[in-house]
Amino acid sequence: MNVTDATLLVKIEGGRPAAFLRASEAGIVGGTNTEFVVWSGGAAVKFNTVDTADLLPGAVTVNGITCKTAFQLYVERVREKTLAEWSAICGVPVATIQKLGNELAAAGRKGCVTMYRGSVQHTNGTYTGMAILSLNTLMGNYNWKGGLSFGGGGWSTSYSGAPYSQNTVPGGVTESGVQLTRVKSKYEISTEYANKVAAGQNPYPARRPWFPLAGHYNYQEIFPSIEDEYPYPVKALILYWHGMPYAAPSARATFERVMNARVNGDYKLPLVVAIDIAMGEATAWADYVLPDTTYFERWSVVGLTPTTINKASPVRQPVVGTVNPANGDYVGVLPQARIMEDIFIGLGNAMHAIDPSVPKPPWRNAWDYWGKAIANLAAQSGGPGTEAVLARGGRFEDHTEAYDGARLRHRFGGRIYFFSEKLATKHHPMTGEWFDGLPKYEPICDLLGRPVAEQDQGFPLELISYKMSWHSQMHTCRYPWLMSIQAENFMEMNPVDATARGLRTGDRARLVSASAPEGVEGLVRVTSTVAPGVVAVSHHFGHWEMSSRPGRVNGVQTAFDASRRAGVNANLVMRADPVLPNVTLQDVVGGSSSFYDTRVEVEKVA
Repeated sequence: MNVTDATLLVKIEGGRPAAFLRASEAGIVGGTNTEFVVWSGGAAVKFNTVDTADLLPGAVTVNGITCKTAFQLYVERVREKTLAEWSAICGVPVATIQKLGNELAAAGRKGCVTMYRGSVQHTNGTYTGMAILSLNTLMGNYNWKGGLSFGGGGWSTSYSGAPYSQNTVPGGVTESGVQLTRVKSKYEISTEYANKVAAGQNPYPARRPWFPLAGHYNYQEIFPSIEDEYPYPVKALILYWHGMPYAAPSARATFERVMNARVNGDYKLPLVVAIDIAMGEATAWADYVLPDTTYFERWSVVGLTPTTINKASPVRQPVVGTVNPANGDYVGVLPQARIMEDIFIGLGNAMHAIDPSVPKPPWRNAWDYWGKAIANLAAQSGGPGTEAVLARGGRFEDHTEAYDGARLRHRFGGRIYFFSEKLATKHHPMTGEWFDGLPKYEPICDLLGRPVAEQDQGFPLELISYKMSWHSQMHTCRYPWLMSIQAENFMEMNPVDATARGLRTGDRARLVSASAPEGVEGLVRVTSTVAPGVVAVSHHFGHWEMSSRPGRVNGVQTAFDASRRAGVNANLVMRADPVLPNVTLQDVVGGSSSFYDTRVEVEKVA
């Protein structure tokens, strides 16, 4: 059974929820600084010494410290506005909110609320996500059939006692220091912060944001950070299927400035190597292009989303190419193309030959690497063995193991939180304010916390993007059989907005924003499937590279397909941050790019 923090006491410091109260702070005899505290029977006691505790005791004082329960704080946050006020903010009628609330309550543990890009790819995305998850906490549906799942998980390719030390390089280096994009690191540990404090200056804002709670490398910050040489300069870059100037909002201009920048006649970024299957928007700028293989020629162990409630570890394996009967090694279709792992293993061997102090890769080739990985997962917990896993395309738990009665078989066993201490004990790296540990509403803001709407007067429409069901990300424009379904995308508008601008389906128009007044051109499609006040543009189209024009490699002209240039790329007009214009609007807590916070206008092209 899951437990929550609902009854745990939270310290109120400076008028804000600051952190959970610990037993040692509460003055409880024998209490430690790791034990939580609850209010029960009119007194503060250690959480694990009572069966029941007060949920809504109001403000209580413990050893001179003002506290409230996490649930009390949550209730107060919800009641900061009336239902009518919340309705006005989100644009959903009160009656609809009440109807949905009643239906969720009636569903109980058999209903859930989930989320993906549309909810959280905003500057306030983390807080929105917390609010959505809290609905599931109220319903008590975690780990129940029909409720919210954390996923069935899979089998590991690297674990204690595995047949092979698959991820170990004897003598290899380990990651250390601060990442370029400053994820998992606090600004307060930086030299910049220390120097400002030593000089008696306000250390905020940082030159660029830091992301102590983000864990996914902050794609949108890579090239802006290289441009600003913050927190350090970069001299070499290796890209793999990288398409930032196309795929990230408001990124093209920054990327191209970085690639063109020179210092004393030399390139600021001296070496760029790309591993790719086509001359993509980033690859076209590389000094060296190493041809990759297609997905038909690749090995990998695939992780699944939490929506898969059974335990599973799918294995991708080549369906074309040949196998060397002498040693079982796989050989791809084109001799000049290499699987990424083969490229890295080859580079490692070459460096070892030049300098023996460089560790020699412990794998013969890509198949040796993946063969060991697959053997490990095939052997874990008395597994069926490699041959069985390859024959089935992975290792899969029987579907009958999904449930344990009315509950999920694979359950999350940790505490579920209304209040995030981890968040509340960190500072906003630009404003210096404490982050809020509770779900909350805040308007779309720039890096200094200023509402962007006030800066975007004159752009009345909201831009959204989406992915088509038959495409995947940015590379599938290379597949003619997919492009034959629809050759280009459109700026899709509601009839009300189209009529007001004199636009009809098939008209050519320009999409513009405050940070991209030059805009992008494309065709209009008028449809009632888009709400009034919204412009929708699908992903996948609007390339300017992706082998859509001839290039030259080693003096030889490359093949190209001009049809890949058709359509509109909405990312090019998405809002740059007014504080740091070389990066898009972003969520400073979770580190996501903002794909849904751009105000635009659509202008007819004569």
